[in-house]
Amino acid sequence: MLGTALAAALAALAAVLVTGQAERAAPARPAVTHPASTPHPSAHSAKPAGPRRAAASLPPAAAAAGAFVGELEAGVADGQVSPQAGQDLYNHLQQLLFAPPGQNPQQIQQQYDQLVQAYDQRVSQGQVTGHAAAALRHALAALRSAVGAS
Repeated sequence: MLGTALAAALAALAAVLVTGQAERAAPARPAVTHPASTPHPSAHSAKPAGPRRAAASLPPAAAAAGAFVGELEAGVADGQVSPQAGQDLYNHLQQLLFAPPGQNPQQIQQQYDQLVQAYDQRVSQGQVTGHAAAALRHALAALRSAVGAS
């Protein structure tokens, strides 16, 4: 259930970030080509190349958020992240990514710091352990750069 919710929210995040990025880049919105509509030699396979190609075209914040969500989902599946910790970290990520438009850098920094504090708290409580703890720390660092936090 958590995996499905994470996947749906990630898809919504990507759509919002791509749309927002396109609207800021040019007054007229450029046509977006969906990877599935482009002929590809592996079109008959069970979608191995589509997600990778789509991820390469995402804005940095969406790609970093996707990596964080992927590590979070893998950690929950492996039992290295408790479901409660996964949901809490995911909620903090949503607050960072779906903040009202026009947030200043201090507000973005504050949202990012709250995500890191939630992560640190869950690690100290033993709710995030093992490889998942290191992978999530790395994903947080990439997210920091992508959103412009310090």
